[in-house]
Amino acid sequence: STSRIIQMRTVPGCAVPRAEQAGGDTWDMSAAERRHAAAGDILIPSTEATELGCITRSSRLGRALWCLARATKSALELFTGIGAGSSLLLAHALTAEKPTLGRFYTVDRELGNAVHAQEVMRVFGLPAQVLRLQGPQGLDELTASVVQKPGNWILQGDVFKHPELIQALCYVTGGMDLIMLDPPTVDFRHTWSVMERACRPKFLVVHNTNLPGHAGWLPSFLKRQGGWYEMMNGSHPSVWETGVRSWSLTGRCW
Repeated sequence: STSRIIQMRTVPGCAVPRAEQAGGDTWDMSAAERRHAAAGDILIPSTEATELGCITRSSRLGRALWCLARATKSALELFTGIGAGSSLLLAHALTAEKPTLGRFYTVDRELGNAVHAQEVMRVFGLPAQVLRLQGPQGLDELTASVVQKPGNWILQGDVFKHPELIQALCYVTGGMDLIMLDPPTVDFRHTWSVMERACRPKFLVVHNTNLPGHAGWLPSFLKRQGGWYEMMNGSHPSVWETGVRSWSLTGRCW
């Protein structure tokens, strides 16, 4: 059978797949093909995979995130959402060209989101597995052994209720080079405390820093704490409402 190599191509507003057939001929997946694949189990019907994410490879944040992840070996994202924005970019950067080395972990408490994200990654030729995290006891023995392997891991579980799941994950994987945060309107202070101590990230990206109740306090908190420096910041138009969504990229000085 003819092999297909899924590549990423920048177009205004989104990243779309380009498939290359053996022999050098190139062709784009049809809108119908992308729509069918993105719909998956009709979780979000009549939707293209790339229509649903704010953070695209054509945005400044998307390019920075993708390039930074390419220089790292591991990344953790909270939260997945439907997997068409930062999840897709990080998965591609970490595993498309270094499938035996890169490890990407993305977490969401909704099983529907996890399954949809798996379908989105599949459209772009990025194999991913969905693993359901256990309760407050942490990772079971099988999950702990599996997540140490390179690849894309979509983890379904409630890390707000059980932040020790993050602690267990970072313990068995040896920590994370990069953490991407886009949490909902919840008190994130305790979860971050556990994450910083257990995962020891070198880089942190926080999205939606201008939204009330989100994690916008964190970059300023880290700069006051010392040892962290803001490397980039910016904003992009929101696809959900009139206005912009802001973001911050910080790095730790070792």
